[in-house]
Amino acid sequence: MDEIEEVYGAGSDQPTPAPQAGLKANFSAWHHPVKQLIRDQQWAALTEKLLLKDRSETEQKALNYFTLPGADLLDVRTLSLRLKSLGTVIEYFGFDIGQSRTADGDGMPSYLLAESELRQAGHVSDNSEVLGDALEDIASVTSQAANRLRQKPVFDVINIDGCNHLSFVQSKRDKSVFDAVTTLLAHQMLSKKTWLLFLTTRVDPELMGAPGVTLQKAILENVEAHGISFSGPVAQMLSGTPENIGSLLTNGWNTPGAPLLRLVSVGLGKHILQFYHAQHNHPAKVELASAYAYCVHGNTPDMLSLAFRVTPSGVRIQSPTAKPVSVIEPLELNSAIPIVTRAQNLWDIDAAIKADPELEAKCISGSENLLRAANFDIEVWRDWVAGHPERPIPKERMISATKIGQKT
Repeated sequence: MDEIEEVYGAGSDQPTPAPQAGLKANFSAWHHPVKQLIRDQQWAALTEKLLLKDRSETEQKALNYFTLPGADLLDVRTLSLRLKSLGTVIEYFGFDIGQSRTADGDGMPSYLLAESELRQAGHVSDNSEVLGDALEDIASVTSQAANRLRQKPVFDVINIDGCNHLSFVQSKRDKSVFDAVTTLLAHQMLSKKTWLLFLTTRVDPELMGAPGVTLQKAILENVEAHGISFSGPVAQMLSGTPENIGSLLTNGWNTPGAPLLRLVSVGLGKHILQFYHAQHNHPAKVELASAYAYCVHGNTPDMLSLAFRVTPSGVRIQSPTAKPVSVIEPLELNSAIPIVTRAQNLWDIDAAIKADPELEAKCISGSENLLRAANFDIEVWRDWVAGHPERPIPKERMISATKIGQKT
């Protein structure tokens, strides 16, 4: 099994018809309609809200965006469509270690074709850049990736999607995805305005590694600092009581399923909150804006798609007469509880789509429109989805749903 299948699950083993001349049919798991719900209701909706709420009309015209875009720039396409009415031009910077392996018939990387189309339409900046490095390279201070990141301003939105589990380390490298996330948190310290972090990560007890220990510690520190005020909500999130919080946490961290997904959501939120809490000159408020889960392997959700909203509190100036040792305030309970509450409301989007034909229709229609614009063969795509091993959708239902989705 290759790295893509390890993250997203295998595609269908059933042969699909050959695509029409000039159209693409190399489908991956992120081409499934379930992913469209994340693109539309999490990434696009929250980014639009960020610009409308936290940016002036002039500032809405530009979006600094960090991404792992893939060859077809589907996330950039989605954002450009949602932000078109605002006149927003997206300047993106990111990495795609597989870009040199993805080319059209002339040997040109496919992302360049997608990028050219978006630039001609006026949706993306000429300064946009995708490097062929691994995301984790930004955590190695002497690397080309780290050097290029240091040259970039702070981002309005950071989208780390398709990056494997948090402890993942590329072959012949020593930095993990989690190290890269921490590097980006440090890069954003000088931000003066609210920004968004989208993080998609595979979750399994056997894959947690050292980052799992850090996330567990983040939760335990709040339990120890605030007692039942924090352990009570956490226990309720895990369908237990504060009296057995120890066993709830132990079982939750070691068992695949919803409790583990919720704990990872809280642990990541707490880790980011504590990171900025410790920056006494550059503190920030951290909110878990939304938490989605879906299946990669089997019938149990094991992929998290999280959205964090980070709002800088402003630079704190130390008095010239201050002592050389800075004092950091105790952990803020009021910031931690909302993270727990949002994690408790973790949304199983596979189940949601299955239970709501109208929602399914919107996801199918949205995916179809996005893939058609990216020059994919829609008929072959429908066959691919119909034969998907984890979440198949009958072809006739897809055709019907497309018509429904276009009307809603």
